[in-house]
Amino acid sequence: MKKVNVVIFIVLSSFILSGAACIKQQQVNKLGEDYKMSLGTYQGATKKQVLMSSYGVPTKKEINEGIEIWTYYINYGTQSNVDAYGNKYYAGANTSSWEMYDIIHFYFDGDKVIKTDYRVQR
Repeated sequence: MKKVNVVIFIVLSSFILSGAACIKQQQVNKLGEDYKMSLGTYQGATKKQVLMSSYGVPTKKEINEGIEIWTYYINYGTQSNVDAYGNKYYAGANTSSWEMYDIIHFYFDGDKVIKTDYRVQR
């Protein structure tokens, strides 16, 4: 009977955890859609001064083949995860952690935005 309970617990736990992972991925996808829509409005006519007033000073500026690139790095801290396992003979755990951030790039030709891209890491 105990084995059956353990199996049921493991199966239910895996469904719950996989559901949480799906929700997290949906949130990341939604952030990506939001970025795509909002960043698209800057392309074509937006000038550097407008971006400075909206986003502040970029984290990094560089010039590559005549195109100026502004990078904004937005840090949201660190996420950690612990998976514990075991039975009556042994126990163990796996741990992992990762940084949560967004990176936004604006590409300029002169004073106008010609391209944008982003990366969402959760």
